[in-house]
Amino acid sequence: MLGEDGLPDILKINPILYGPEIQSYYGVGKYLGKAFAIGKDLK
Repeated sequence: MLGEDGLPDILKINPILYGPEIQSYYGVGKYLGKAFAIGKDLK
């Protein structure tokens, strides 16, 4: 379940998350971008 960089790959692990307040299960979605860098190109 590790990526090419040797770190855990969340998409390979594919966890299921439970929201107890709303009694619902969720999966993890696609990669959107690197934190604090994804919006730098927006002007």
